[in-house]
Amino acid sequence: LNGFPSGLITTDLNIFIDGNLVIGDINSSSISGGNHYSYQFPYVKADGVIQVQVFNASDKAGNDANASYSFTVDTGPPTSLSISLPDFTNTSKPGISVSASDAFGIAKMTFACTDAGLSSGTEVNYSTSHSDFNILSGPGCSGGDGTKTVFVKFKDNAGNVSSSVSDSTVYDTIKPETPTITSGPSASGSTVTLGWSAPSDGSGSGINNYKVYRGTSNTFSSSSLVASPTGTTHTDTGLGDNTYFYW
Repeated sequence: LNGFPSGLITTDLNIFIDGNLVIGDINSSSISGGNHYSYQFPYVKADGVIQVQVFNASDKAGNDANASYSFTVDTGPPTSLSISLPDFTNTSKPGISVSASDAFGIAKMTFACTDAGLSSGTEVNYSTSHSDFNILSGPGCSGGDGTKTVFVKFKDNAGNVSSSVSDSTVYDTIKPETPTITSGPSASGSTVTLGWSAPSDGSGSGINNYKVYRGTSNTFSSSSLVASPTGTTHTDTGLGDNTYFYW
């Protein structure tokens, strides 16, 4: 208890916790150096907000000094932990979604590619989305394509640290091979059907879809895109008469 005038009549110093009188007399052994008074709580309180009030402190001249203060007791770490990475990525800093719960708020979080690496990770402010962790060069991480696992732990405003949770993504920077057209274009009226063989993607993430472009010359732009099929055939309809088309 700081800021009270020196020379208090200590037997008049009453301390209340959550409205309950816990002490009415502070003996001289509790007083140290001028206007500093110390007091140790007589019991352990469950987590929550504690209201401390000091009343009827007066010096020998009759000047009163009253005060109140509240603080939070929080002994439990964050819970309901989660982390989510995209299934596949070609960037070393993929978007990471996280969440945690704490009655008194989450302050910090730490990322690493191994659970042990969290001890050397850098704390960042808590946010439910994070895109600045490098899955190739972060603590415990390794370079090259392949499966990358990311761990995270959380710290609440009282300094309690959670356990860790993790999720994985496949880091893939290798382009698929070029597909080979195996049929078509076979025309029937204003409809053309194309077919091609599925190319290899090596040890990558696998083929997601194909891009089919059409134009009246063999030079294509993004505006020439007509379809993004997931299979190896495409039927193009509504074509004009007496016109050469390229795919």
